[in-house]
Amino acid sequence: MPLQFDIDTVIDIFENKKKLTTPFSGSLRTILTYLKNDNRINDIKEAAYVLGTAAVESNYSLQRWEADYVCGPAGKPYGSKGPCSAALSYYRSTDGKLNYYTLGLDGKGTPYFGRGLIQLTGKDNYRKYGEILGINLVGNADLALDPRNSYDIAIEYMSRIRPKKDKSTFGYVKSGQFAEARKTINARDIEKVTAKYNLWLSILKEAEPTSTQSTLLAVNSETNQPIPVTYFMISEEDPDGTPLPVDEININTTLN
Repeated sequence: MPLQFDIDTVIDIFENKKKLTTPFSGSLRTILTYLKNDNRINDIKEAAYVLGTAAVESNYSLQRWEADYVCGPAGKPYGSKGPCSAALSYYRSTDGKLNYYTLGLDGKGTPYFGRGLIQLTGKDNYRKYGEILGINLVGNADLALDPRNSYDIAIEYMSRIRPKKDKSTFGYVKSGQFAEARKTINARDIEKVTAKYNLWLSILKEAEPTSTQSTLLAVNSETNQPIPVTYFMISEEDPDGTPLPVDEININTTLN
């Protein structure tokens, strides 16, 4: 069952209560929309970790690409001509990383540098998640910058059970192993991502419905008359989740 939260409330808490900003507010709203309607995400901790990771990896942009900032405004698409020469020089460099050009090129002669919400990198990853999603990421790596593909790559990546570990990224998160969760994506910024996860967990919890109502439809099988039903409600005055009985009411709708 998809998560229950109000997107406008989440944005309001993020911007006005937490006093946080992102230049990619539209993309953040899109991510929240995807999360809310995603049957693969059924735990608020999973959603919080997606958002915490996105905060660090791409500042919530579904279309960020590695070293975009050396070409101009971060997140600006590079168009048909490809990344600028400064970015290409970075991809060729071996300063703290491998030369991407030695690791394979897509059909347009472009390296498999980091793209999308979690900055998918490397030909093997492009092949693997392209096959999972049914798209040719190896032939056209820029498909990872499509917003829907970018989101789906992140979810599939975090959902996959790691060989010899018997846990996914989400599995590590739900067991409180945040260092291991982060290492499945990137060994750096463990504390930063964990802090963002905790922030988003608090925001999403605050944005969840504060009350639920359940109406029981019941009739007497012999007389076909409505019978009294006890009505329960969870309210803000009941933070531990204990049902609060309210006056008995008669349900005047019969079962069909």
